[in-house]
Amino acid sequence: MEARTRFGILSESRLARGMVAAVLVWGALAKLYGPDDFGVVVWPLLDQHIKPPVAVLLGLLLAWFEFALALAILFGKRLRTSLAVTGILLTAVILVLVRLMTMPDAPSCGCLVAPGLRAHPYEHALGIVRN
Repeated sequence: MEARTRFGILSESRLARGMVAAVLVWGALAKLYGPDDFGVVVWPLLDQHIKPPVAVLLGLLLAWFEFALALAILFGKRLRTSLAVTGILLTAVILVLVRLMTMPDAPSCGCLVAPGLRAHPYEHALGIVRN
């Protein structure tokens, strides 16, 4: 089957961009679903150097930033820059997930259940695979 890029319904690059945008939207929705729960996850990771309300605000700002990146990727606006920033963001998320894997009784990251709840034993690893 031949890919039709100019007038086709779905090219390979659009499909790949849609998948990356879906990962960003998934992460954003997890943060917006429970902003306080996101603060519970982030606060111990930052060695409690920031106050919990600031961690919640960071989560909300990050969620809207992820939505903006997803839209930029879907509509092809500054695509290289958007994809580069997404790569950096997903790398940072992977590092956080690795850190959570090493913590005893780590909170959930929101990959499988609501953020802040007790994590499933494989949740952080599945989050890495998703990213």
